[in-house]
Amino acid sequence: MAQGRYPTRAAPARGILGTEGSPAQAMTRVSFNPRSLLGFVLMLAIIVATRAWSYLLFHSLAELFSIVIAAAYFLIAWHTRKTTELPSLAILGISYAFIALLDLFHTLAYAGMGLFPGYQYPANQLWIAARFLEAVSLASFTFFRDPGRRILVPLIGLYSLYVGAILASIFFFRVFPACFIAGQGQTAFKVGMEYVIILIFALAGVLLLRRRALFTNGTLSSLFASILLTILSELSFTLYLTNYDWLNMTGHLLKIASFYLIYRSIIVMGLERPHELLFVRLKTREAELERSNQTKDTFFSILSHDLKSPLSGIHSVAEGMIEENRDTLGKDVIEMLDEIVRTADLSLNLVEKVLTWARCQSGSIRARPSTVNLYKSLQDQIDILSESAEAKKIRLENSVATGALALADRDMIETVLRNLLQNAIKFTPKGGKVIARIERKGPDWVVFIEDSGIGMTNEELSLLFRVDGHLRGIGTEGERGVGFGLILSLEFCQLMGARLEATSIKNKGSTFLLYVPASAPSESIRQDTHEGP
Repeated sequence: MAQGRYPTRAAPARGILGTEGSPAQAMTRVSFNPRSLLGFVLMLAIIVATRAWSYLLFHSLAELFSIVIAAAYFLIAWHTRKTTELPSLAILGISYAFIALLDLFHTLAYAGMGLFPGYQYPANQLWIAARFLEAVSLASFTFFRDPGRRILVPLIGLYSLYVGAILASIFFFRVFPACFIAGQGQTAFKVGMEYVIILIFALAGVLLLRRRALFTNGTLSSLFASILLTILSELSFTLYLTNYDWLNMTGHLLKIASFYLIYRSIIVMGLERPHELLFVRLKTREAELERSNQTKDTFFSILSHDLKSPLSGIHSVAEGMIEENRDTLGKDVIEMLDEIVRTADLSLNLVEKVLTWARCQSGSIRARPSTVNLYKSLQDQIDILSESAEAKKIRLENSVATGALALADRDMIETVLRNLLQNAIKFTPKGGKVIARIERKGPDWVVFIEDSGIGMTNEELSLLFRVDGHLRGIGTEGERGVGFGLILSLEFCQLMGARLEATSIKNKGSTFLLYVPASAPSESIRQDTHEGP
């Protein structure tokens, strides 16, 4: 982007979340608590040991573990749904409540429990229904960035319909496809659905990696490992021959490990380290704002090149035609060319001010304070604008003390003074006056730019310095303006540590007050070359 005459500074480089050496990465290295891991291993060993005594007991304990984890996740998600930084975590927690319900029916309907006599292996059907719901829920969680909290109630209704339809199709209407046949093993439907479920889990894993910036490293690793273990568990369930063989047991052990990682990644994170999730969220938003800021800079760079160049060409051509053909062209043509020149000037002025304002907003412009003679700076601007004031027979008066020295950026303060004088001349009728005077108030000089113009209402005054509501009125003699000079002046004042205020009475005039830090001549700073008249 063209930098103009104002000094610039490069924006500090910011890494995207998760880059090596970033504070986010240092903060989010999560390790397993050794005691927690040891407790899990001992519990797993006890569950495996029960296999030697009763496979039904082993299966019930294995399923009970995952049911408890899923139910706990739901309770935490539900009670933190209004405060969580990631609403999709609450949505996923609700899905696990219904997964736990299906797993509970699966456990009670398992072969050998004897609770549902007369049914052909409903546990296998319930298993498929539960895993399909889990896979779709995880894939949705990783796909939808921020679905919002408003869908919680409709989602509960949808999950209720799903679970109700599954239970009705198995236990009442008996239309759910068979998944296991005695003497034959698993059906083609069961195996096919397992592979479909595996594909959905794989998709969830890929989408999770694409959204890695939303999670701490520990949470991301645990969630991804949980998905991988679930895939391996489902592969085991495509190969077993009976509901009691070692592949069936392996699948259940992998499921236990998967749910343990769910516990570590979501439940522990939600209870013990919620600040880390908040930190990641803030870093993600910071990265998004940085990208938006870079896009804005690129846009204004293109704007500078693609608008200023053709506008300058139009201005030069029209002005050249007037100078070279003034005697041969008709009056109407000359007036049209003059209008083209004025419009091109106005447009170039707008582009330049918008670009400068944008650079102020992005922090790429900084003030270089020096000792500035306010009388001389003001007189320079009066000399520049004297022609436009004389055209309206407006008296410009500089009553500023010749020894008034301020600590300010010379280019910026002169731009502010010029904008204030231009504004006063524009809205002052013929024969009026614009007076500049100065007072010392504490550590500041206060420059008053007073006019006898048309003034403003209180409502207009409230919109004066707002970008979203600044005024673009027509001057008393039809003068046009870009309406951006006062906005830019306010930005410059803030950069210099100055202050800009305004008062006005409708049909009587306006007064702009510019507060600038005073500077004593003895101060050890760079002295401005303008020492006075």
